[in-house]
Amino acid sequence: MKLEARASFAAHWGALKRTFEQEAPALIEDFFRDSAAADLALIETLVLDGKCARGGLVMLVCEALGGPELMVDARFVNGRERIKHRPEMTEEIEKRNAALAQENERTREHIQRLSDNPAEQELEIRQRLKLVHPGEKVYILNNR
Repeated sequence: MKLEARASFAAHWGALKRTFEQEAPALIEDFFRDSAAADLALIETLVLDGKCARGGLVMLVCEALGGPELMVDARFVNGRERIKHRPEMTEEIEKRNAALAQENERTREHIQRLSDNPAEQELEIRQRLKLVHPGEKVYILNNR
């Protein structure tokens, strides 16, 4: 009976795997439709190779840190290499975190300046939304 159960499980698992492999590319493309084509190929490879949990987590961390290129860095391509190069990865993550913290601080300061100065706030809004007051003339220069 155990042999039959194993054979039955193996057949069931094989069928699930084939279905997944057939349907996964379309699901991945739909789910990650806003990603670049090169990213889709990488995501598909990670998922279909069965390394979706760890690989996906690493990919999300790299993306969150603004460094999706870390996914293809030879030092970090798989678990063994990531462990081997953990100090380098930690340093890279800390540098990116520091850069993000500086960017956040600059953004906070910019928001504070806009909050404190209505004239600067109006200028910012007008520039970003390309708004003009009635009667103003706008000259568009084509710098080549």
